[in-house]
Amino acid sequence: MTISISLPHISKFLLLTATGLLLAGSGARAQVPLTAYADANGYIDVQTLTCAQLAGTFQEDADMLSTWYSGWYNGLAKKH
Repeated sequence: MTISISLPHISKFLLLTATGLLLAGSGARAQVPLTAYADANGYIDVQTLTCAQLAGTFQEDADMLSTWYSGWYNGLAKKH
């Protein structure tokens, strides 16, 4: 038993497969500013901020918050 597939069918299959993979992989989420998680007074409750929320912010905002949190944590450790 032999299955014969013509070249136009393979090309169409490859084109549809490539298009499907491109559409499936284009689910990139938009970056949001860190201020999106601030309350009405402009404060961010870092205890409720999740890793996913931090990962969804601009890299500069994530770096700034990580630096601030590291300084706060290390300052707290020296206080005790």
